[in-house]
Amino acid sequence: MKINLWCGYKVFDWYCNVDCVVWKWVDKVMNLDNYPWDFDDNCAEEIYCDNILEHLDFAKSTTELHRILKKWGKLIVKVPYFSNPWAFFADHQHFYNYDSYNKYCKNMNPWMDLSEPYFDLIERRITFLYEYKKWMAKILLFIRYLLPTIAYKINPRIYIRFFSYLFPASEIHFKLKKI
Repeated sequence: MKINLWCGYKVFDWYCNVDCVVWKWVDKVMNLDNYPWDFDDNCAEEIYCDNILEHLDFAKSTTELHRILKKWGKLIVKVPYFSNPWAFFADHQHFYNYDSYNKYCKNMNPWMDLSEPYFDLIERRITFLYEYKKWMAKILLFIRYLLPTIAYKINPRIYIRFFSYLFPASEIHFKLKKI
């Protein structure tokens, strides 16, 4: 099974589309603030989370995602980056940055004494606003973000240290694999 957590209007075929609102395209209606979630252990080979995890308790939701993923299952996370003004909505419980999942990834934090490492980090990528806009705005935003983008491509830590507050990023995307 593949799960699209908190689908809203972004519905995927061949996924169990989950939301808190009863809509005709939602396969499962549930409140993600109630733990444990209504899924069996090790039931999902992939979980897609697009701008939902910042609304939930970080540790509890991470534990639940690990519980319902099958071994070698993939977790795809998209959340607002901490320097994005949208990250400061009142109902957001957690800010995400480049290192948010390091504690839960064996390949990023091998010295941590986790009784069971949760994930391996496959990929993480900061996205910028110009990646989402129409062509004219995209060109202008690209020019504005050229220097921080080059810095990010050289080394993400250069962007984080010197440019993240001057040129806020839009989102951060993570791909994790359950181990």
